[in-house]
Amino acid sequence: FTFLDNTADNSSAAGVVLGEWREASDVDLERLSVVLSDGSHEWRGSSADVMGSPVKAVAWLSRELARRGRPLPAGSVILTGGMTAPLPLRTGSRVVGNFGNLGTLEIHG
Repeated sequence: FTFLDNTADNSSAAGVVLGEWREASDVDLERLSVVLSDGSHEWRGSSADVMGSPVKAVAWLSRELARRGRPLPAGSVILTGGMTAPLPLRTGSRVVGNFGNLGTLEIHG
């Protein structure tokens, strides 16, 4: 069990930020990029870093749940895995995330 495994399954997430609803057809989920910055360091990632594509991750989850007789409920929020390496958030920290045409967000630790 490694730090990257922990990030991939979102088990270290203290929370999640949900933005404005977008239709999946309006977003290039295969080529989404992100730049996270705390003012000193940058972390870059791509949706391709999530099992090759977050679409593939959701498809796998849907198939696996169906195989177990537990369909994926409509409207579910699914965290497909981190697009960047893990980053530390400390009290008083500030991180800005730039998601290209999806917008920017800012979080404070």
